[in-house]
Parts: sequence; structure tokens; C-alpha cells
Amino acid sequence: MAILSLVFVGALSMAQRNIFEPPPERSYGVFELAYGKVRMPNGKYRDVSGLKIPYQIERIYPGTKGTSGRARHPEAATAYRNDNGDPTYYVSGLAMPSALDDVTLTSAGQGQPWTQVTVGIMNTSMDRILLRWIAYDRYVSGLGAGVSAFYDVIADWGGFTVNQLGQNIFPSTGTWKITFDFSIVGIVVPDGECYFAAQFREPFGVPDGPFRNDFFPVFSGGGVSVGISDDLFWYDWDPEPNGVYEETEVDYFNGPPNEANFLLQIDTGGTTTELFPFSYTIFAGRYVSGSFVDLWFSDNSYLVVDAFNEDERPYPISVMFDSQSPTATPLSLTFKLESATIADGYEVVIMLFNYQDNRFDVVQRTGTSSVDREISVTIGSNPAKYVHPSSRAVRALVQYRESAVELAQLWWTKIDRATWLITRP
Repeated sequence: MAILSLVFVGALSMAQRNIFEPPPERSYGVFELAYGKVRMPNGKYRDVSGLKIPYQIERIYPGTKGTSGRARHPEAATAYRNDNGDPTYYVSGLAMPSALDDVTLTSAGQGQPWTQVTVGIMNTSMDRILLRWIAYDRYVSGLGAGVSAFYDVIADWGGFTVNQLGQNIFPSTGTWKITFDFSIVGIVVPDGECYFAAQFREPFGVPDGPFRNDFFPVFSGGGVSVGISDDLFWYDWDPEPNGVYEETEVDYFNGPPNEANFLLQIDTGGTTTELFPFSYTIFAGRYVSGSFVDLWFSDNSYLVVDAFNEDERPYPISVMFDSQSPTATPLSLTFKLESATIADGYEVVIMLFNYQDNRFDVVQRTGTSSVDREISVTIGSNPAKYVHPSSRAVRALVQYRESAVELAQLWWTKIDRATWLITRP
């Protein structure tokens, strides 16, 4: 069956657009996995529920091309890409709470861990639902209707659109491109071929709650630019969505230029992973502005903290950062701090938490600058002591003080970046 009803994202032509239209909305946050499992090399599954996944979400506008704001990990390579920009984005005109697409990575992506995954979602509701994805390893033809044609789950994961604090991953209703940092999840496709399912479900009965018809996967026509995918997909509809992708449910959109491929990009990496903090704690000093996502990139977006000289604590500004490593046994660990103070002449101390000795170790003590300065500290000897052996948590503490004479009554520091680089075995 060919689905003839399509809804194109970006109905305005360039001639109809206001030339003063603001740039695409883009924001960042952390998506916590409500549940999940990932297949390990020995065939057993690792529980990934509770992992905190950094993400970037960007509204898709007419004229938006590519992923210019998309950060990449060191050594990251695109193993699959189907994102041809406006006006190729579209969704089905029919309800589609469950669908599956075939994905073949490049040879370079075979057997490599996924570092980032970009998907497209249209939401016509701001309700709290479960976003669920499943990667299958095998397709078995000839089974006919009524049974699944896809087997051997590589990974099955999902999370809620609204977290416990009431924060919604979607800034508003609309059509969105979301890039998730999967570096700590550990998804690997040994032969590079998999089948990628997207589901939208009620937040109860996780992960198999009732389906929601007000969320849609986004497709991108024009053909896959990196990797391979056939011009078809499996539409879970016969007679109604049930999460079982039958051989007979294969479908398409009448061919080019509306190739039936999800908007999807998968990056794979080598052995080096950059970790972003998913929280911070101010132990000394006063919060002025910024959030934890301002610590992810060197982009002149800051976490700003100030202090008074009357503060009798040894370090009037003290900020702790937390993240999670993809491995408990790194070959090396590097912490990077980029910050500035109100003037030259202050002192900054960088400490990493030693989980073996249950203490903070001073790893760097140096002067500050009134302009952004990057400090990089690499631990080559026994870096595993700075990673929790079971939770794989990593923690850093950064403290500031005047180094000698009193420079200012009220002073501040602004932190642009605080990240880790982990080299896996």
C-alpha cells in the first residue's frame, strides 16, 4: 500500500517568508532514560535505565540546512545520514505512532559505539508521553502477516517528554530535530545493518503503554547521503498499531522526491568520548546567571557566579560538576575548564574526586585571566580512580580566590566550559 497523504514541513516558500524571521529555535537539556537495555558483546543485556543523555533540540524551519549547531565528539564520524534540509522534511498525513526504517551504516561505523543520534519528531501536543526507540538486528522474510519480521534486539530505550520537574523536552508544539549524545549508552551494531523503530506511547505501562496519535516521526526525502536505506519503511497499522512490525506492513510514499526514510543521523566514534556535565552545585558564591548546558561548549554562554571579599571561606567561589563516564576503566582522563574572572590575578584550583580514596585530589592550581582561558589537565596514571567503579560517575570541583592582594570588593567568575575527555580501552 502506498500512503498518498503527506504533510510537508515548511509550507511557506522563500518568497513568502519574512526576511526578518528569527533564526531557528535551539535549546539544550538532559533526557533521562526511563528504561532501556543494550546488548553487550557476550549477548547479554545491560540495563541503561536512569542514564542522563544530553540533547540539543532545534525547530525545523523553511530554509534551515544541515546541523550547523551540532557539536561533535572527538574522532566522531557520520556512519548514517538522511537529513537533506528544508523542503525535504515531511510527516505522514495519517496517524503514525509506530513505524520502522531499515538502516545500513558505512563500513567505518560497523562495530563502533554510537556517539550521537539525530531524529525528527512532530508534536501536536505538549502532553507527557514516552518516546521509545528500538534497534533490531535481523529481518526474516517469508513469515507473513500476524508475526514480527524483526528479531534480536540490539537496543531498546526510551524516556518521558516531561521530566519530574515539569520541564518538557519540546519548547512548544511543532516539528523538531533532536540530537542525543549517546556516548555513555554503548550501542554497537557489529555488521552495520539494523532496523530502527520509533514509537510514541502513553507514560504508563512503560514501555508498552497505549499509543499516542498526536506525535509523528519526521521523514526527509531526497535520498540517504551517508550509508544505505531502501525507499520503504514498515508502517505499524494493520489492523491497528501493536508494536509488531509485520512483513506485510511494508510501505512507501510513491518514490522520489519523497523517499520513505526517517530523518536520522547516526555518528559513531573511536575510543575518545567527551562528557558534558548534567548538573552543578554551588558550594560557595552567589549564582548570577546561566545553567549546566552553558558549560558544554566554548560558545560564550556562561555560568556566572560572584562573591564578596568579606566571605571568610578559603575559596569564596566553589562549584562542583557531575557527569557519567562510558567506562569505569579509562585509559586516560582529561578535564577541561574554560573560564575568566573579573580581572587578572585570581587563583583557580581544579580538583577531581578520587573514588578509591574517597576525597578530592588537587590536579591543577594556576592563575586566572580576565578573558576566557582554557586549562586542560590530563590524568595518565591510574585514571580509573576518578571514575566510580559501578555507577561510572565522575565529579570535579573548581574553586576561585584572590591570590594575594584584595583586587575588588565584589568579584565574579564566568565559566564557559567544563567537560571531560575519556579514552576507553
